[in-house]
Amino acid sequence: MAGRPLPARSPVVNIVEVVLVRVARLCSYRRHSPQKRRVELSVFTPAEITYLVSQRLGRLATVDAEGDPHVVPVRFRYNPALDTIDVGGRFFGRSKKFRDAQQDGRVAFVVDDAPGPGHPRGIEVRGRAEPLNEGQLIWPDADPEMLRIRPTRIASWGIDTAPYAPSGRAV
Repeated sequence: MAGRPLPARSPVVNIVEVVLVRVARLCSYRRHSPQKRRVELSVFTPAEITYLVSQRLGRLATVDAEGDPHVVPVRFRYNPALDTIDVGGRFFGRSKKFRDAQQDGRVAFVVDDAPGPGHPRGIEVRGRAEPLNEGQLIWPDADPEMLRIRPTRIASWGIDTAPYAPSGRAV
């Protein structure tokens, strides 16, 4: 349709949607070496990044010393600079989830929802949790203790695929 003018855009723009799309595009690349200008793709797809940025709560699964699982809702954010998931919050440093992750380091993290009947979507991130004292830099009302999850496996459904067709990959 060359030569055809584009339809006029409405002056009302959903700023959240615009920001999420831009963040997903910008975050899908990260530079390793400024001298070489080598670009590496994110371990997350642009659609997965957009989904993660749009959510506020996830579920963190840990295992204690006896091998018993523990799953709890947590505050999180996608960290575009490091391509990681940062988890923290109030009283986080005194929590069982923090102690379990410090001891073992292996975690699973899930964010999911259902925007409509029969349309579940979500993402599971398995990886290594790195305990840090940067929580208050991310969330002013949080404990300094936090976890940074470095993905080793990602599975998603209803984001890049049909709702009941999960797609998983090692990263």
